[in-house]
Amino acid sequence: MPHEITLSLDKTFVILTIRGTITAAIAKECNRAAHLFASKQGVGRHLMDLRGCRNTDSTASSMGFAIHSMPNDPCINKRARVAVLVDPDDHSHDIVVAACQCANLDVNLFTDWPAAEKHLKSEP
Repeated sequence: MPHEITLSLDKTFVILTIRGTITAAIAKECNRAAHLFASKQGVGRHLMDLRGCRNTDSTASSMGFAIHSMPNDPCINKRARVAVLVDPDDHSHDIVVAACQCANLDVNLFTDWPAAEKHLKSEP
């Protein structure tokens, strides 16, 4: 799975870019890497750029990832603020974001980079 982890130019958030298709297993691996990178950088905000990346996993796997894997993984910062950026016509990530919110994770969905960035730079 091609992915890239970088720090924003102003060093206020981590950018995780994934292209292609994604499953819960791939998302877990990429999120762990991004959260470990963020921890080393002293950053608690994440922009997940999933434009051009479709979730092909089942609803059950997607929900299990969001409700169980993310909150229970010791590598994941449960207080992180996460903006998930998707294509306007892509609703394949909706269930994951909703389930993360039900698990009390600060994860929100965006279709516009400036709005996602503004959210990450605002106070919770």
